Amino acid sequence: MTMLYVIRHGETDINKADRHQGGEVILQPLNERGIAQATKLANEIKDIHIDVVFCSPLNRAKQTCEIALSEKSTKPPIIYDERLRERLYGEYNGKTNEEMNNPTFRDDFWDINNEFTPVGAETVKQLQTRVFSLMDHVKENYKDKTVLMFSHAGACRMIYIYLNGAPKDGKYRKFSIPQAEVMEYLIRNDIE
Repeated sequence: MTMLYVIRHGETDINKADRHQGGEVILQPLNERGIAQATKLANEIKDIHIDVVFCSPLNRAKQTCEIALSEKSTKPPIIYDERLRERLYGEYNGKTNEEMNNPTFRDDFWDINNEFTPVGAETVKQLQTRVFSLMDHVKENYKDKTVLMFSHAGACRMIYIYLNGAPKDGKYRKFSIPQAEVMEYLIRNDIE
């Protein structure tokens, strides 16, 4: 079995403002609270053996990764993988939850069974396809290893769905993904 640890990046000012920051290139750094979250995380994982780290190439995930690994005496290799990026929100990028709950926004933007997407965004299915591709790769190539991933809420939800199944109503946002906290999973490598 593969031991998998998944961590969502620490807080940024955009998160604090309750705005959606998608996978578009945003150089938003962690804010003071986000740095404190990642520093706390460093102490929590310093004694856990990690064989390999996969990290989103977006700044907020990379910064969380760097701080979180800073206390490890043996640094594992880090693979920056585009499949762990946040979902592209397109014209919905930067909108608040309140704005997106407005009837002018389509609720099926969050539905795994729907292909609706605003201009410049990814469908939920596209997000699912790329995250599942990475998970298949990890399952096949890291048997009996310990893998750590740094990513974003949307991709973390897809990892959860890969391992536990999708919600019946298709609304993938119903799973709460805390910032800079370790989520643990066991991947059975003997089943498809």
